Amino acid sequence: MSKETPLNIFGIPYDLIETFRWILKHIIYDLFYPLTLVIFILFFFESVPSYFILLAICVSVISLCYFIFYWIQSIRSKEKNIGTYDENRRWRVEILNEIDEKDVIYEIGFVGDIMKMRDYTIKFDKNIGNFFKGIDLIVGNLEGIINDNKTINILRQKHKSAILNDLTNITEPPPKWLLCISNNHSADYKEKWFHATQDAIDGRSNFSSFGEKTERQFYVPREGINIVTGTMWNNYKNEYSSNFREINLYHKPNSFNILYPHWHFENECYVRKEIVKRCKSLFIDGVYYAIRKFLPKRLRRPPIRTYEKKPIWDLIFGHHTHVPQPIVVVPNSKNHKNYLLAYSGGNFTSSKWIAKHQHGLILRCQIAKTNKTDPYAIRSIEWSYTKCKRERKEKIVHSNIDIEHNRKNTYDFRAIKVLKNLVIVTVCYLIFTPIISLLFSVSLLNLIVVFFRAIGVIGIQFFAVWVISRLLFKYKKS
Repeated sequence: MSKETPLNIFGIPYDLIETFRWILKHIIYDLFYPLTLVIFILFFFESVPSYFILLAICVSVISLCYFIFYWIQSIRSKEKNIGTYDENRRWRVEILNEIDEKDVIYEIGFVGDIMKMRDYTIKFDKNIGNFFKGIDLIVGNLEGIINDNKTINILRQKHKSAILNDLTNITEPPPKWLLCISNNHSADYKEKWFHATQDAIDGRSNFSSFGEKTERQFYVPREGINIVTGTMWNNYKNEYSSNFREINLYHKPNSFNILYPHWHFENECYVRKEIVKRCKSLFIDGVYYAIRKFLPKRLRRPPIRTYEKKPIWDLIFGHHTHVPQPIVVVPNSKNHKNYLLAYSGGNFTSSKWIAKHQHGLILRCQIAKTNKTDPYAIRSIEWSYTKCKRERKEKIVHSNIDIEHNRKNTYDFRAIKVLKNLVIVTVCYLIFTPIISLLFSVSLLNLIVVFFRAIGVIGIQFFAVWVISRLLFKYKKS
C-alpha cells in the first residue's frame, strides 16, 4: 500500500463497526423522520413490491432502536460543565486553583475546528474579540490544508489563504495564532500541500504551525509551557503528520504541559463512558488505553511509553467531533491540584448549512506559577459556546458567542434539529400531496389520511424518545 492510500471506504479512518456508526450519525439520524414518512407512502401504493416495503420497515426499526440506544447511553454518561455564568461578560468563569493573580505568567486561548469556508468570509462579532482581548496566544485546529487552486471534493478539506486574514481580524491588535495541522484531513492533498500549508502559516506575521511529525509535534511559546498535538485518525496513511500514539515523547517534566489532540468520534455531543475513563487516565497515568481497537488492523500499534516520569498533563483541549463536548475539572488527590479537560471544542468556523456544525466552544486560561512541587498550575478559566450564522447572498459567516446555551449550560443541540426535520417533512408533504394525487390518480382525501397517520406515528416515536430522555435521564444544569 502506498503512503497515501485511503485507509477505508471514502478515506474513513475507522474500523468497520465504527464506520457503520459514522454512516448512521451522518445520514440515518438526520433522515429518520422523512424515512418514516416515505414508508407510510409506500404502504399506500399497491404497485410497490412488498419486499421493498419490508426492507424499509427494517431499516426504520433498526434506526429508531439505534437512535434511542445511543440517546440513553449518551445521557447516562453525561458530565456536567464547570463554570458560573457571568451576567456582565455573558459567558462562564471558574477559578480552578487558589493562586494569587499576580503569579499569572501567561494567558492562552483555545478554539476547535477551523473548517473550510469555501467562498465565504468569516466575520467575528465584538463579543468574540472581547473574549480574547489581551490574550498571549490562541491555539486552533486548521482542518485540512491551504490551497488556492479550484477543486471540487466534498470529502476533502482545504482553505483559501484568505482564512489567515480572517483569523487576524478576531481582535485588535491582532493576536498570535498557533495552528494545528495534524488531523484526519492533513494528507487529503498529499505531502506537497501539507508542507506548503506549513510554510504559508509560518511565513505570516503572528502565525505559527505545529503538528508535523519530526520536530514540530510540540510548541514552546515561552519557557515552562509546552503544547503537544497528535491525531488519532488520518484518512490517508502518511509519515508526516504527528500521531497521537507518540504524544508522550514530547511531554516535558517540570513544565506546564498542554495536550491539544485530534481525537474521538464525529457528531457526538456526549462522551462515551469508556472514553471518559481513558481521557482522565491521562491526568493520572499519562497513558490513553485501548484506542487501537477503533483503528483499521493495518494501523494498530501500541502507544509509546518510553519516559522516565509519568507524563501527567495539566490541560487537555480536544477537537475533531465538530460539536462541542463537556468541559470539566479533573482533581488530583495526591498533589491537591485541579486539571482541566475540554473533550472537544466543536466547530469554531463553518460555512456548512447543517445546523449541528455551527456550534463551538472557546476557552481562555490563566497559567500561574506555584510554590508547590509542580511549578505551574491553572489559576482560572473563562469559556463560552459560539455559533456561526451564514448569509448566502453576502457570502459571509458571522461568528458570535452563544448566549442562550451559555445560560442553559447544555451542550445538547439536537432537539432543534429533530423539530426542524418534523417541520420540513410536514411542509414538503403538504406541497407535494396535490402533485402526487394528479400523477398517480390517487384520491386527495386518501393521501391526506396517510399523511395524518404518518405524522401520528412520528409524533408517538418522538414523544417516546423525549419522555425517556427527560424523565429517566434529566439534563444536569448549573
